[in-house]
Amino acid sequence: SCDVHLTGKWYDLPSDLRLASSRYETARESEYSRGEVNERWQMAVRDKLLSGEVAWMKKRGIQRMFDLSLKGGVLKLTHGSHRRIGTNSEASYPIQALLTIVSSAEVNEWTLLSLDVRVQAKTGEFNHQLETSNRQRFDLHRLAALAMSREEARVRKLNQENELEKDESDESEEDEVSHPLNALFQLAHTFSLSWQLELLSAQAQALRRGAWSAGEGNQINVTPVRFLDDNNSNLLGAVSISFWKVDDSYGPPSMGDLLTDDRPRHMATGSPNLRNFIDSTNQLVLSIRAEKTVGIKVALSGGTTIQSDTDAAPHIKEIVQKLLGASSDPFALSASDALLA
Repeated sequence: SCDVHLTGKWYDLPSDLRLASSRYETARESEYSRGEVNERWQMAVRDKLLSGEVAWMKKRGIQRMFDLSLKGGVLKLTHGSHRRIGTNSEASYPIQALLTIVSSAEVNEWTLLSLDVRVQAKTGEFNHQLETSNRQRFDLHRLAALAMSREEARVRKLNQENELEKDESDESEEDEVSHPLNALFQLAHTFSLSWQLELLSAQAQALRRGAWSAGEGNQINVTPVRFLDDNNSNLLGAVSISFWKVDDSYGPPSMGDLLTDDRPRHMATGSPNLRNFIDSTNQLVLSIRAEKTVGIKVALSGGTTIQSDTDAAPHIKEIVQKLLGASSDPFALSASDALLA
């Protein structure tokens, strides 16, 4: 009732009531053949892509963090490397969404058909019961659809206000372009990153209570995952593992990001500020953090020296690759492999 009184609309109007007021049997669309329906459907989806954020980003040379593929009238959004899991014949992605357009009207919005986010421990390792329930997957789907709808509504309202200003000032400005696909991806990506940190944190704490708890020199200390609630920061959260005692009389070894050879060196942050995410002292530190628009980044004590050595031995590069894989591969997360690397 509040929606009706305040906005004049009922956003959750059941579909059967809409059909009662606009029946398919009497609609113009009922005269279309199956082939014409499919053609119009595909044209509506293509028009949305060419007039929306995809074309906008292409013109400006902005790199997307997700890939798109179109089959018929269904758009597939994926992120990360695909992999076949179990007996499934189809490849799975860390993030995969299916979308379409259900209306060819002037105001057409994406409809989210499905959203699948996958995170799991390495084969043979316990996932510590950090699996999503049906309810959580349903809520994630609704939040993603809501994020897309709000982005469309925000830009539509902004363009309407700009249109009124144009009529008064006779100035011509380009309409703002909404970014619902990016809103969908950012929400799913943030969920995936936080899930990965939770799993790595649970694995590290299990190691601390298990085999790595014995012995003065082999004991590890874990700073459980801590999330940062700051809209002005790109940092989402971090988990840190301290191991091997060192003499830090002259200061602890500087922290530095580890990068593979296929990523540019300038992306490394020499000394990330992770003081609030590290409880232990007098030990080397492996810190795994998530950044909202980047992904998982791994910092290690002495990492700056490792990355600055352009002539590092092949086995050093292989170790770095294994460590990064164990810490950032959504399909094979393993805190133990990261430490043993």
